Amino acid sequence: MCRRVSLFIALLPWSLVAAAQQAPVSQEESELQKLLNTPVSSASKTQERTVEAPGLVSLVTRDQIEAFGWASLNEVLYSIPGFGPSQDYDRRTVSSRGLFEGWNNNHILHLVDGIPFNDNLYGTATTWEISPLFMAKRVEVMRGPGSALYGSNATNGVVQVKTLSAVDLPTPEAQVRFGSRGERIYDFAIGRESDLAGAVFGFNAFETRGNTYDGYDGSGRLDASENLATFRIGDARSSQYAWTKLEGRGPLAGWTFQYHWQGWDYQTGHGWLWQAPDLPEHLRENRTIAALGYEGSLGEKVQQEYLLSYQRHDIKWNLRFYPDQALGGFYPNGVFEFLDTGATDLFGRAQWSVRLPKDAAVLFGVEAKRFLYKGDEGHYSNIEMAGFTPNPGNAFLPLGAWLAPVLNHPIVDTGFYAQFTSGKLLGDHLNAVVGLRSDRSSLDYDLGGETRSRSFSNTSPRFALVFHPSDTLSVKAMTGSAFRSPSPAELAGANTLTLGSNIQQLKPERVHTTEVAVDWIVTPNLDWRTNVFRTRSADQIAYSASNANLSTNVYTLTTEGLETELLFGFRAWKGYLNYAYAKRVDENVEDTTITPSPDRLTWEPAHRVKAGVIYTNGRFMGSAAARWQSQVDRRASDVGTQPLPLVGTLLDMDLYRPTAVASWTTVDLKAGWALTGGTTVSLLVTNLLDSKVMLVKTLAFPFDYQGEGRQWAVIVKTRL
Repeated sequence: MCRRVSLFIALLPWSLVAAAQQAPVSQEESELQKLLNTPVSSASKTQERTVEAPGLVSLVTRDQIEAFGWASLNEVLYSIPGFGPSQDYDRRTVSSRGLFEGWNNNHILHLVDGIPFNDNLYGTATTWEISPLFMAKRVEVMRGPGSALYGSNATNGVVQVKTLSAVDLPTPEAQVRFGSRGERIYDFAIGRESDLAGAVFGFNAFETRGNTYDGYDGSGRLDASENLATFRIGDARSSQYAWTKLEGRGPLAGWTFQYHWQGWDYQTGHGWLWQAPDLPEHLRENRTIAALGYEGSLGEKVQQEYLLSYQRHDIKWNLRFYPDQALGGFYPNGVFEFLDTGATDLFGRAQWSVRLPKDAAVLFGVEAKRFLYKGDEGHYSNIEMAGFTPNPGNAFLPLGAWLAPVLNHPIVDTGFYAQFTSGKLLGDHLNAVVGLRSDRSSLDYDLGGETRSRSFSNTSPRFALVFHPSDTLSVKAMTGSAFRSPSPAELAGANTLTLGSNIQQLKPERVHTTEVAVDWIVTPNLDWRTNVFRTRSADQIAYSASNANLSTNVYTLTTEGLETELLFGFRAWKGYLNYAYAKRVDENVEDTTITPSPDRLTWEPAHRVKAGVIYTNGRFMGSAAARWQSQVDRRASDVGTQPLPLVGTLLDMDLYRPTAVASWTTVDLKAGWALTGGTTVSLLVTNLLDSKVMLVKTLAFPFDYQGEGRQWAVIVKTRL
């Protein structure tokens, strides 16, 4: 079946190419041409068309986001080849090119107008609905390693949100969305201009009862009939987001200031130790990011850029890890842990770009970041963490610092990078890009009463050769390395059930990718992109199978694959069609509790197909989007009779979940009508066919993550 699907996808572009070459160009179809001519900067920090960029860059506009009804970066990424949905604990994460993504979701670099937005505690790219799209003018997505320019976390790609300016909001905009499962989304944005500045303010609020259902957990608990018990899986969540941007004019031209505040509440679903909570939990997090930047010229040939940003992340968790009488009565009153803590980081960048003869250029810069954790506002539990034993009388007693090893010890990251672009030095049709970045992360930490030091050093090279015999065709050969330093939470967790760390032995992750790509604008109606890649991902960090929260270098694996996509626009129609294939060709497992799978892809589908189409006719706009993924295979240590992690109870996994996660297809539809006065009313239905969507739960557990069924929403947008 998979071979037939692959053959069909491989042959389909040729039929569309033939159709495109016969199709006349109309004004509507020129929208695709406009999209392809829109400059992007994520691949080289230089404004260029996607066909010329020394990387694989997808551009998604505000109009596309609105037409499909996407509310998060996850939904954008799930439409692009190479990326797909995964889940770990309560989080919807983004996997990439056959590599499963866990709860930390920290292998993508998230930027907003060049400002680093990954969380400072876990390195997380907050790509789900807590980072809304109401402020996005467009989204640039670069696949593959980006550390030669951006440093840590840019291993699987770079996602950059380019935000609205005051000129984009001549009148205020408001949108409300009401849907099933108690979904409520409120968006508001307003822009104002003066002689000295353009100002934008926006606000978003989101809430839902979420994907709540009855299912198994990992506790091994039995019901009254001695069958494996089911529990209510909670998923209620809400978030708020406020944003302000100021852009200088006149004597203040070049200066920008942004302020972002986000807060979100959620539940742990199957439980953070895979024991579905028997009592209510409350988890609340807040982030503040403020950034001041300047861009300008130094003479005719030198551009300069400076950025200073501050991030504060606060968490307040009231967690229920184990129910009453857990572990055979060892915890008669269950286990609670309360944590109120936070940390800050300060980031700075100075960058210069020099134009050389024949459109060549040199770009170089320096970045530095200082992370500081100064202790907890409160940290309590009814158990003692050194021996994990209950406190006498179930007393709720203070615990030590959550990140004790780095308490009052800053973690300092520095990076130096340079990039040379050949322009026309090699002729009119050949451009070479050579880049190199050197990073170092250093810290002091306390262990056993002794202060010690550690550092991580990484060198990330990059080389790209772009041959473009015409404005509509390019052939790209690219190779590069990337890395991810362990985050503070992975390194320094202590005195808690939420984290476990091995600060002395944990190694940084390293990725090397080589790929060849062709980008062919066949006609103004059709763009066809195809690439093949080989990626080696070394020392990947995940939570150990033997210790639920111990951050461990789990495996090194090599993946090969192919990705192909079509962007089209015929009169009133426009959209995309893409296919991605991934194959594992090698693996070395460092965590001996999981079985190696050197020649078979596990925990991720080998095939993904995605399609989307937008139709516009007068005041009517409709869209349809579909996703299909092939079955997901498990490792040998995930099937058959296995001990439940942490619990140890032997359980035949095959009685509760299949030996492979079945393939699935989803279809989403949206229809909207523009009323007079700038108001649009739309109906959105997701998973129209009510398909049974399952996402793999890694390791030996009796459940997988159940995706959302059919849902609907009414969306009203107006210009005030």
